[in-house]
Amino acid sequence: MYLKTQYTNPPAAIDSSFSFINYLWNPDTEFEEKLNSIMDMNVLEIGNNKPITIQESASLEDACRLLSESGIKKVPVVNNGKVVGIISRSAITHYITKRYLENEKKA
Repeated sequence: MYLKTQYTNPPAAIDSSFSFINYLWNPDTEFEEKLNSIMDMNVLEIGNNKPITIQESASLEDACRLLSESGIKKVPVVNNGKVVGIISRSAITHYITKRYLENEKKA
């Protein structure tokens, strides 16, 4: 079965998209200079030298709270100051969904 879908975008959205793409394909000198200065930076100049982490022994509830309150999507999991993993919103969502579906099959 063939389903035909017609997409309609407001002209303003199309115009702004083309402008953005055109800017990326034809960057001006100022853009090139800014890009080059960023590419020469050390990662800690851009990143954070005090990352948000969570202990390996933390509960799933603690992880959810930390991700929610900090507004980040992933957080390193540490044990004795060493990174032993990473927990992400999507991993939690997959885990909860899997558990829910398993429980539904049992019911």
